[in-house]
Amino acid sequence: MGVSEEQQFRQVSFGEYLAQIRTRLTLSQEALAEAIGTTSQSISRWERNKAIPRQYYLNRLAEVLQISPENPLTAKGEHHLSESCSASLWHVPHMRNAFFTGRESILDQLHERLHAHSQPDQGQSQLHMLSGLGGIGKTQIALEYAYRYSSEYRAVLWISAETDEALFCSCLSTAEVLNLPEKNGPDQHKIIRAITRWLRGQRDWLLIFDGVEDLTCLSPFLSSIHQGSLLVTSRLQAIGTAAQQILVESMSAEESLTFLLQRSKLFQPGRPSKFLSTAEVSAAHKIVEAMDGLPLALDQAGTYIEETQCTLSDYLQWYKQQRLKFLKHRGYSSQGHPASVEATLSLSFQQIEQKNVVATEVLQLCAFLALNAIPEEIFTLGFVHCSKPLQILVTSPWLLDEAIAELRTHSLIHRDPRTKTLSMHKLVQAVLQDTLPEQKREERIRQVITAVQRIFPDAKNHATWKECERLVPHALQCTKYAMPWMQSNKELETLLFKTGLYFTERSKYQEAELLSKQAVEMRKQMLD
Repeated sequence: MGVSEEQQFRQVSFGEYLAQIRTRLTLSQEALAEAIGTTSQSISRWERNKAIPRQYYLNRLAEVLQISPENPLTAKGEHHLSESCSASLWHVPHMRNAFFTGRESILDQLHERLHAHSQPDQGQSQLHMLSGLGGIGKTQIALEYAYRYSSEYRAVLWISAETDEALFCSCLSTAEVLNLPEKNGPDQHKIIRAITRWLRGQRDWLLIFDGVEDLTCLSPFLSSIHQGSLLVTSRLQAIGTAAQQILVESMSAEESLTFLLQRSKLFQPGRPSKFLSTAEVSAAHKIVEAMDGLPLALDQAGTYIEETQCTLSDYLQWYKQQRLKFLKHRGYSSQGHPASVEATLSLSFQQIEQKNVVATEVLQLCAFLALNAIPEEIFTLGFVHCSKPLQILVTSPWLLDEAIAELRTHSLIHRDPRTKTLSMHKLVQAVLQDTLPEQKREERIRQVITAVQRIFPDAKNHATWKECERLVPHALQCTKYAMPWMQSNKELETLLFKTGLYFTERSKYQEAELLSKQAVEMRKQMLD
């Protein structure tokens, strides 16, 4: 009597069954890896039962191998995946970029250096840094690496380190994910020590520090480095001997062209490409050349083409017509951001203003808040007594969805539905700040100070700390913009006091003292 597929399945492991199906279809490990978007090393580990693919790759295997969800392979993988999930930790607050293109040499280099099971020389650092200009794609490379090689690590953790405040909040959330006893404590240093203690007691973990501006913030974690791998993204170029550096440079012409066509929805991998005339192909090459391989600029160009459905030739023509404006430098160093980013954003701003006034208001307000994790409640709760169109967000909060949807079509705003927060790229914020007329800029700063102050809770009630944590980076950012010129303002004075009180309650006395002094000085000026 023959052995059924189900009976055969019970006799073999997931890896053996995967190898059988792959061999039956005459696919090499390399070919299967390319088809599902991973590496041959991962396929090999799966087939040797060294790791179980995550749900995303189980779905991709089912698609490529043309098997149904009820197939034993899928069922076996999901069974093992459910068993292994309790032992693995995944704390990455960003979704995978569906348009990620190229960078294979950098990813291969990272994998070789960071592979969890490699045995580095004692004198070789396990700290690796992706360095380069803002907008060059460092974070996206780190994110793709985390997703692509997640099955090779027992834990993947992500810490945002753009500012001290962001680092503090990120460490708090990491402590919560790890369920450390110190997760509710007020002392940042104790929380960091608890995280490093956990790292020293584990192995095969990957810790990613994103947006490091000061290398000293990494010092507490270096003692744990031989138990796992530490990947850092930073704009810093000079890093001394602290880390092994990988410079992220402009994308190649081939990668840029592929990325532009994919982002503009003129080409999709695995599907027939739309017909492009010789003139359109030539225009695409010229756009790539004009953008100089900067991913952010290419993303903006592709977004505009997708939204407006204009041709590549039309876009190129408009780009040439606004060249002086497109090449405006705005005072950055010689290694700063090319003006083509500013030009693309200017075109997008015009389109948004014509389509959705609320979207324009939201965008301009975000320019004076912290870059990341902007709480949506600032807009839905903070503008109760504000003039239209902002007040309408309180009575009709779904209009915020429509505004964000409009902004997302230009990649100007990113939304995390799980945390109900928004994020904005640094270049988008810089262009907005510098192009707004002075009167409008001051109006926006007053508005965000009022909104943040009105929803900032009383930190004496420790139950509100979670809400305070969401607002602190934004309170600090908008007050920083206001202090040079807003000498007497009740809303600003109150926000300074509330933020200082929060720091006092969290035992961050130096920060609390600075804010309290500013609040007292402003109160004196208001009473004079």
